[in-house]
Amino acid sequence: MVDVSYGSGKTARFVNQIIVSPGSFLAAGDSGSLMVEDVATAPRAVGLLFAGSSSVAIANPIQPVLTVFNVTMVGSNSTSNLFWKTVAWLQTLVRVAESQAASQQLPGQVDPAAVDAVTRVKERHEGKLLATPGVVGVGVGLPDRGPDQPVIEIYVKKITDSLQRTLPGSLDGVQVKIVETGEIIAY
Repeated sequence: MVDVSYGSGKTARFVNQIIVSPGSFLAAGDSGSLMVEDVATAPRAVGLLFAGSSSVAIANPIQPVLTVFNVTMVGSNSTSNLFWKTVAWLQTLVRVAESQAASQQLPGQVDPAAVDAVTRVKERHEGKLLATPGVVGVGVGLPDRGPDQPVIEIYVKKITDSLQRTLPGSLDGVQVKIVETGEIIAY
């Protein structure tokens, strides 16, 4: 769940979004860009970019977008096809963004049952967390170091001493990671 600012004090709350770092993955004018897997052949569309901050980019998962508009993705394996040229260009952007995040590494396999369990814990607590001033979102991610065990991420505009004292280090035995995102705005 993430709160996105639309200016003039207007904010919309989005659920089940994809959050990507670094924020340089998305810039003003990129709203509506397709996010695809970084694979050599037949990449899948995974999201539609629409918001971000200096440290994160936000995308709607692609399947609900396609469902709402009652459309499907069409492409071919032809490398001369404009769709696949666009996909190749987007893959290059993904690789550039990843290389800019030297401290970020692609995660290994994560147990889906563990992700489901952490998601349920997050859902039990997200209302209270989102009511905390300065918190702009709550999600499930991976720790900065250590095993690829999912953690609850709390996205805040700015990490302050007050927030660090207020926000928990764990919830129901699940590690919490505080992530400074700045204000998340719609592009």
